[in-house]
Amino acid sequence: MGAIFLILLFGIVSATPAQSVGQITEISLSRTACFGRCPVYEVILRADGTATYIGRRFAPRTGTYRGKISNRGFNKLAKLLTARNFFNFEDHYAVRATDLPSATTSALRDGVRKSVQDYGPGFEEDMRRNGQPTEREHAPAGLLEIERAIDAVAARIKWVKVSDDTTAPSHE
Repeated sequence: MGAIFLILLFGIVSATPAQSVGQITEISLSRTACFGRCPVYEVILRADGTATYIGRRFAPRTGTYRGKISNRGFNKLAKLLTARNFFNFEDHYAVRATDLPSATTSALRDGVRKSVQDYGPGFEEDMRRNGQPTEREHAPAGLLEIERAIDAVAARIKWVKVSDDTTAPSHE
């Protein structure tokens, strides 16, 4: 009797669907200005394979661009967000310094947008590398990894300029 119960229990547990990365339909990264020449741009990647890049200031390209992201590339990013528990992150992390850029990472899952603003991304890492203490509101280690992964995927996209417009609205 106990063996039958265990078989039934494992059958029910294995039939429960895992969190699907297919639920994530859009991933974006927006970088803001700093006191200096920090690149200001936004990249939006969608599960349907479409991608949008809006370069505003000091970016490698300025204007609005369209491109294609492979299913593999999008799914890798979606899996990374899930693996790093992006949807459980706080909405805001910051270093205690001024005039730094921000990176806002967003993802759309089941029609609900989760956005995480990271003020001073990479600053803590630079300070540590230089042997200086940091006072950061404990951003998860995976957040900078996600930001860099989005940039890496975007760098491999063949972008086609569609407009000189740099004021295209962010979805924030």
